[in-house]
Amino acid sequence: MDAQSLSARLNKPIKILLVLFGIGILANVAMEFYAEKKRGELERNFCESKQVRDALVRINEGAPRRIDDVTTLKGAACEGGSFIYDYALNSSPNLDLSALDAGDTEILKEMLFAKAKASFCGADFSRRLRELGKTMVLNYEIEGLPPIQLKLDKNSCER
Repeated sequence: MDAQSLSARLNKPIKILLVLFGIGILANVAMEFYAEKKRGELERNFCESKQVRDALVRINEGAPRRIDDVTTLKGAACEGGSFIYDYALNSSPNLDLSALDAGDTEILKEMLFAKAKASFCGADFSRRLRELGKTMVLNYEIEGLPPIQLKLDKNSCER
């Protein structure tokens, strides 16, 4: 077999491979474009996005929900680009919140922030919030004490 006939025989499979390669590149570009479009929609209309609305439905349909012997999740909302959780803290056999006074609120706030920060900076859902530059707000109602509000964003993970 001479070089010209070998070239002719290999030409067709090479063309097929090039076409398949081109289709693969186009598919990848289309997927990236779609992902970028969705990312842009999520950034612009965060609270109205399907992902956030679906998450809120899942959270709120089971609320109020007891998280542990002290914490109850009352519900969640999304406002102004912030994902908001509302909690109630109640006394339990292991913790008597009625013994705390307003001066203890700051200590409790620091403890709650440390726990929330660890969770916020490590969870997949909050990773998306951080990437989008959004804020997670945690509101705590505590019997006999002023409410506590924690705000976490990507800067919280750098402190």
